[in-house]
Amino acid sequence: MFAEPDAQRGAYIAGLGWITPMRATWPDLVDAGADLSDDANWPAVPDGAAALVAAF
Repeated sequence: MFAEPDAQRGAYIAGLGWITPMRATWPDLVDAGADLSDDANWPAVPDGAAALVAAF
């Protein structure tokens, strides 16, 4: 999956950066009464971040 530590590190950093837009999206979704379980309403997961999490 991740042959190099640099790839893991990059995916981890991208995942950390994704937290801020996720938090910022929450109030607007709640105010709009949006479906919180619909992934289309949330910022996209950065490349590699989901794979990194799945590895553990």
